[in-house]
Amino acid sequence: MKVYSILILNKAGGLIYQNELQPGLSKLTANDYLVLAGTLHGVHAIGSKLAPTISTTSKSEAASQNAQILSTGKQMSSNTNRTGLKSVETDLFNLYIFQTVSGLKFISIRGIF
Repeated sequence: MKVYSILILNKAGGLIYQNELQPGLSKLTANDYLVLAGTLHGVHAIGSKLAPTISTTSKSEAASQNAQILSTGKQMSSNTNRTGLKSVETDLFNLYIFQTVSGLKFISIRGIF
């Protein structure tokens, strides 16, 4: 899979970095990249609000869930990419989003082949 483009967004959805790694994509203007970054940030935020929340109905269930989380070594943070848009896969390209603990979003646009 060829990586065509990489974008980095800050916590507020602003575009901090953009690089086209492979030629062949339609050329976008700087304004188009800003609009793309804002759109992806918005869709990610809306998707995270649509995801079901974890309910802690009893103390024993909460303790069980916490023990399971601690045993796997995963931290429950609101900034990790547990919810929201993670990937878009089409016949022409794949788009992957990884959100760091600090809120930065790394977006990779890849070709199919």
